[in-house]
Amino acid sequence: MEPATADLAVVPGHTYLIQVDERDNDALVEILDSKNRVTARADHPERRTGTRRAVVTAADPPSLVVRVTGKEHAGASGTATVRVFDLAGLGTRPDCIAIVKALAAADSDYALGVEISSGHSASPVRSDARAAFLRAAEGYAAAVSALTAPADRPLRGETALALAGVEYFDLQDWAKAAEWAKTAAETLGTDDPYRRSRADALVAAAWIEIGSTASAERPVPGYGVHSTGLLARARRLLQRLSRFHLQRGERYDAGLELTNVAVTYLYEGRYPQCVTASQSASQLFRGIHETLRRAQAWQNQALCLWGLGRLPEALRRFDRARRDIGEQPYPKVYLALVNNTALANYAVGRFDASLGLFDRALAFAQEVQAQRDEGQSLYGIGVSYYALGDRGRAREFLERSLAIRTAALDGRGRMATLRALATIDAEQGRVENAIAFDREALSLAVAPSAAARIKIQLAAHTAAAGRLTEARAQLDEVISTRAKADSLIRAEALLQRAALLLQMSRPSEALADLAAARPPLHRLGGVLEEFEADLEQARALRMIGRPRAALAAVEGALGHSDAVRLQSANPELRAQLQAPLRPAYDLELELLRERYERAIAAGRDKEADAIAAAAFVSADASRAQSLGDVAAQKYSPAVRRALASEFQRREALYRELAARQFALDAHRDRKPSHARRDRPSGGQRTSESPGSSR
Repeated sequence: MEPATADLAVVPGHTYLIQVDERDNDALVEILDSKNRVTARADHPERRTGTRRAVVTAADPPSLVVRVTGKEHAGASGTATVRVFDLAGLGTRPDCIAIVKALAAADSDYALGVEISSGHSASPVRSDARAAFLRAAEGYAAAVSALTAPADRPLRGETALALAGVEYFDLQDWAKAAEWAKTAAETLGTDDPYRRSRADALVAAAWIEIGSTASAERPVPGYGVHSTGLLARARRLLQRLSRFHLQRGERYDAGLELTNVAVTYLYEGRYPQCVTASQSASQLFRGIHETLRRAQAWQNQALCLWGLGRLPEALRRFDRARRDIGEQPYPKVYLALVNNTALANYAVGRFDASLGLFDRALAFAQEVQAQRDEGQSLYGIGVSYYALGDRGRAREFLERSLAIRTAALDGRGRMATLRALATIDAEQGRVENAIAFDREALSLAVAPSAAARIKIQLAAHTAAAGRLTEARAQLDEVISTRAKADSLIRAEALLQRAALLLQMSRPSEALADLAAARPPLHRLGGVLEEFEADLEQARALRMIGRPRAALAAVEGALGHSDAVRLQSANPELRAQLQAPLRPAYDLELELLRERYERAIAAGRDKEADAIAAAAFVSADASRAQSLGDVAAQKYSPAVRRALASEFQRREALYRELAARQFALDAHRDRKPSHARRDRPSGGQRTSESPGSSR
């Protein structure tokens, strides 16, 4: 956007306070000297309405130019009012001079932090955005403490609001953000209703973050309500603020509040209401030509549709939003969208696309020092490599993610990363490590059924440690309590208990659990779970002496083989997905061998020959799948064109299967029966800062 400038008539040697009040467009203020060099910069956490301050001393020749550059999209039209004060008139009030200098220094530090975190720093030395934001916060806090006179009350309220903004948007300290925003609202009172509404909105946004990361099993510390109660409190406040802004004709602000209303529904798993709120927000933004915010509302709608299991629709919304959201002016909005789009591609098995998007997001997150987004990108790369069978790379990226995702910064994200690492540790025999990860993840679980699913995983790892009775008690608790309200969680728990009962040599009880678990798993398209259920049923039937039925069950499991394997468009990567099928092929071959030996012993040579041929076909099928993946890499362009329709048909089929699979996860995300599976909660980002759109 083209900057606006104002020339100032100044006296050499005098020090001036330059204040720029902006409206309707977030802006950067720069002060230029007679040689067109930038001598000061000012930015401010109160976007679109805050006052930027700079203190400069005029040189000789006495020439100063104020340059104001809008940071938003080209269609955003705003105003900037420049006021200049000669501080010589305050010579008898050093306390006042100290306050304005502290405010100007804080705005300067904030401008530096924004410059670095936007990837615009021209310094050859890597600077620390967080350090700059911390200095800004300290400066605003010092000014708040100094503004004690009754006449200072409006400025004290504005400065407290700025401090709340730094804590929320940039330092992501939700408790401090809520505290300072509340202070700002109380200080501003009824004298400045607009700014008070901005402070209240920050209070609600901080509540969303606090409520969505607090344990569901006990009240949120300091609030006296559980997480769902705090989210509901935030939603009521946001709905009131949205009505307030609509009555005043402030549709942009009303749309922001509705965007965050949608976030509260999203975190509670109330996806239909989330879709409705997102649609309302997008309509408001469309009416005022705010394309970026409209696209952000589309992204939120995509997340809600994903929660409903409508993943193809969600992907279309993500792609639509990406056309309107670029890296600037809000890098974290862009990062949230890229990470979420990558997750959606991961969900439908497009691992090549998801890895490419996660790589892009990771590089940009590191460039703009967006730690929370960096942790999310690393997590996404890790789970993608895990799905592709590369456990070494998966662990590397997940451990890097965990180092960033502290409980204070991203509790939901840390929970997801811990669960993924627990899975890898258990597979590699480090069962006690896996159990430790499970228990920490459980302590971070917000929703009741999120805790239930972690308990299911914990039970599996406890069983792997040889403590079968303890694992059985854990599963019995899940099935008898929280899972009663959610047939899908119950099916997962029953499937795990069936596997445990087989370890305890109780196949009849295992079959009863499988009979109850399979219908909901089949109905919602949990392909991998269906595969596991069929395989466990085959093992149980074999144990009770029904080899023919066991063989039919294992053949049913292998009927899901393409859906298990074809999770990547890249044949080289597809070949790595063969591992989960090997136990099924091994069991099928064992059953066929037993039938062959019985036929030979009974003198039924023709039957034995037929069984031997079937065993050969099974073994060859297992080998051929891997070889076929390798061969697919060498198709000529002409062959690929000839097979294009078949490739497209298969891609559509598995996309549909993936959508049905994630319908299962969507139901797990609902409160009071709310749980996340492989879809990380940290991916559900809606703005520059999680849970907010300011």
